[in-house]
Amino acid sequence: LVPTIPSKWCVDLVSPSWQLVRAAIKSEGTDGEGPRKFVLISDTTLPIQTMSRIRQVLLKADHSDLCISPQKEWASMRIFGVTYSIVKHHQWAVLNLDDAFAFVYGWEKLSSYSQHAKSGNVELSPGQYMWDVPRMGANGLANFSEVVARSLIPAPGRCPDEEVLTSFIFGLHEQGKEDIWKSILARGHCRTYVNWACKNPPEVFSK
Repeated sequence: LVPTIPSKWCVDLVSPSWQLVRAAIKSEGTDGEGPRKFVLISDTTLPIQTMSRIRQVLLKADHSDLCISPQKEWASMRIFGVTYSIVKHHQWAVLNLDDAFAFVYGWEKLSSYSQHAKSGNVELSPGQYMWDVPRMGANGLANFSEVVARSLIPAPGRCPDEEVLTSFIFGLHEQGKEDIWKSILARGHCRTYVNWACKNPPEVFSK
């Protein structure tokens, strides 16, 4: 168990995830061989495969698996002639070690929600964004030295836990980075969410 920290639906559900991933990294250390994965799932999640099958599939490759939403759902804004988009994702995800580090580091560096928590309550409302979004660097990863305030990109009803993972791992989507994003979108699989309307459910561990 890890200490409880303040949270609020659609305002800050990221801090509890950050707390869990940070504790998991510290408890496991950085030594060892082979891929390691950090899985964020809901307390109401039901397993649809055996643990041995899940482990086999998740450890077959070292990349993270994020459920990324269609581009029409991404929050976008044109700023000084550049269109920036925050790539929306499902809040439950599978992270590799490097991406888990990026998430923990990004939330520590670029969010200020803890300053608005008093007596166990987060004194903010949905839509009051207290974090910055890094731009994508030349290496295809988030550049934490170049950021855009999340509050500059309007998205009524959007919750931070649907945006922070892609933001802190890869950064913003913008012109000139389309090929990098195409590769990112092609390599991940949606492991933590099943669309039961698909032709052959459940497809999450078919690859």
